[in-house]
Amino acid sequence: MLFSNLCPARPLIMILTPPKMVPHWRQFLLVCAFLGIGLSPAQAQREAPRPERAFASAVQLYEQQLYPDAATALSTFRTAHASHAVVPQTLYLEARAALAEGDDAQTRRLLDRLQQQYPSHPRAQAAKLGLAQYYLDQGNPQKATRQLQAIASAPNSPTEGARALYLLGRTEQERGNLDTALPYFKQVYTRYPDADLAPAALYARGVTQVRQERYDTATASFERLGDEYSDSPFAQNLGTLLGEVYYRVGQYENVVTELQRRLPDLAGTERTRALFLLGEAYRQLNRGESAVTQYRQILDEAPSSSYATPARYGLAWQHYAAGRHETAADAFAKVRGTGGTLATRATYYEAVNRALLGAQDQALRLYRTYLQNGEDDRRTAEARYEVGLLLYQQEKYADAASTFQALTQSVLSGERLGDVYYWLGNAFLARDELDRALDAYTQSRQLSGAASESVTLEAQFQKAWTLYQNGRYGEAGSLFRSLAEDHPETDRGQDALFWGADALYQQEQYGRARTLFRRYLDSDPDPARRVGTQYALAWTHFKQRRFEPAARLFRQVAQAGSELSD
Repeated sequence: MLFSNLCPARPLIMILTPPKMVPHWRQFLLVCAFLGIGLSPAQAQREAPRPERAFASAVQLYEQQLYPDAATALSTFRTAHASHAVVPQTLYLEARAALAEGDDAQTRRLLDRLQQQYPSHPRAQAAKLGLAQYYLDQGNPQKATRQLQAIASAPNSPTEGARALYLLGRTEQERGNLDTALPYFKQVYTRYPDADLAPAALYARGVTQVRQERYDTATASFERLGDEYSDSPFAQNLGTLLGEVYYRVGQYENVVTELQRRLPDLAGTERTRALFLLGEAYRQLNRGESAVTQYRQILDEAPSSSYATPARYGLAWQHYAAGRHETAADAFAKVRGTGGTLATRATYYEAVNRALLGAQDQALRLYRTYLQNGEDDRRTAEARYEVGLLLYQQEKYADAASTFQALTQSVLSGERLGDVYYWLGNAFLARDELDRALDAYTQSRQLSGAASESVTLEAQFQKAWTLYQNGRYGEAGSLFRSLAEDHPETDRGQDALFWGADALYQQEQYGRARTLFRRYLDSDPDPARRVGTQYALAWTHFKQRRFEPAARLFRQVAQAGSELSD
């Protein structure tokens, strides 16, 4: 505040509303009080000394908001009575009158003079900061900033410097200039670490960094606050804030340590929030039972709070993660009944768990319900993918193909898109749409850099098998043999070796077919496949009129077949 009453025993508080009229008899009392003169009845009858009367008259003009006249009267008084005790107050009031008239330059000149000539006067020490505060209160941050920068560059004391820098930071923060605010806050606790405002500045810096989602630096700010100013109310009242920042940066062990330390001192919503964050941190740390404990504590202590539904969702998720699909499905169903964003998400995961339980029709209904409300593009695409799989399992191949076809234009990419094309190929193949199936398998294969190896391998095999079934043995054989060479240790690679040999047989390339059949036998297939391969090998000899080895192999097949039947 800028101004005080004239009576030192009762300082006048700076106000921004127009001053009120002071009755003439009160002016005299104020002047006497300012000079420390008691008024006895005898003294009250005397005429006031001339300087005091002139000063009182100037004050009256000021109180009547006649600022130009007041400024003139105050200036005249200073000139006429330069050594009078009230001159510092006169300078101050004259500066206030200039400010009321919008003369900022004159205001600053008078305040500078007050500080230079009367540095120990209480008003001199607070004058410039008061002026800056006045600008802020009047909604003029530009003028306030200029004033505060002038103070910060040459403060009269560490306290004044710290306050100027802090107000600069707060001003920029409130204007939304967060990057500009941060250096001001930092200067407070680095230049004036012992100032009362140092912990406040460190706290404000951390909060600003949280607003910027710069959680790593916010963590450092709050940790420094706790280390260097542990007795400060700002450090003691952090509540869940530091724990939340730790959670944002993925420091889940620190979340647990920080919140468990503060939990006994928390109550109400803050305590419930801390319990929820603890549950989420334990979930991220794969400490499921500890997470369940926190979620259940929320439901016991605050069943009607805004954290109750998220806690129920957290419990459902833990059941799902633990493979308790029926319990998980029922728990997600309870969340689904609450409405809102979490209810929509719970619908999706209830569908997942119903599908895992084999309840295909119920899962299909839930996925479709989710698709009516889902807002997350990727989860929506995943739901459509699951719908396609369920339709395929129910042998509704046309609907499955339509679903997968639409998904090829979705946000899915890489591995999952490879899966989509693979199942699209399967759906087309089930409908005897060979060319479309081959195109889909080709697309899946082209995604091999991103798709899982097993899906890519299966897509290639299905493409080769489709070609084989349609009598295109040359193309099929090339694909089968390529798969056998590239994936010799896999089951599909071994299957491809056999069918690659068979494709050569169909092309009457019996010698090459025989070589591959023997390679397949060397891989030690199971007894039934071994017998089948020996039978095919016998036919390669027979077709080339090599009857002796053919007969020997046919006898081996007959003997092995009887042993298998036994």
